[in-house]
Amino acid sequence: MPISAMKTSKSLSRALPSTVFHQMSLQDCSSEVAKRFVLEHIRAGGEGNQRSDTPESLQHMEGLDDAIQALGGRLTDLEFLARMIKTGSTPKGAVQRIINDASAEILKTFILDLPATENSPWSAEQAWYLISKFGKSDSETLRYNAILLHPLFKSGGEAVVQALQHAELISVCTIDGSPSSIKPGRPVYRAAFKQLTDNKALRSREGITGTWVLPKATG
Repeated sequence: MPISAMKTSKSLSRALPSTVFHQMSLQDCSSEVAKRFVLEHIRAGGEGNQRSDTPESLQHMEGLDDAIQALGGRLTDLEFLARMIKTGSTPKGAVQRIINDASAEILKTFILDLPATENSPWSAEQAWYLISKFGKSDSETLRYNAILLHPLFKSGGEAVVQALQHAELISVCTIDGSPSSIKPGRPVYRAAFKQLTDNKALRSREGITGTWVLPKATG
């Protein structure tokens, strides 16, 4: 299961030390459940939890299935999608806004705003390698050991991967307790990684000395 799924129970344990929490594997909800969740939020009224099932409340729904597929089953993103649709956005427009926001957040957090010291637990090159590797891959996951064999991760690679997981850029999945694969930290990050990788302005900075230097993701 994703190791990051343990973080919530740890936080609850610190906040409520006298309470026993039983840990279970948490996954994003299925497409069917996600669609039902979004539709329920769109139909829900404002004050008094009144429902609105009028045709006007369910307008602009073309492309909803594609939007949900792009977001996966992450409830926070699905709730934001529903709120945007309720205010008049189309599913396509709403999901593109979410992808754009995620792309900007990733670029700022993992590339541009790294401290200009050696104290950062990862480098811009390492973060960009994973971003571009996902962006160019048709697979939903990357092999954990294959990443550690890359020159960028040969020295202290496991600590870097753990730091990027803690920062929620990625999620490490395990089999029988051992790290097996890496996936994006949020389902929508797959689309965001591709958008960043396809950005010509970012690609043009690869290999240029500056605040961040991006090596081409090879191998």
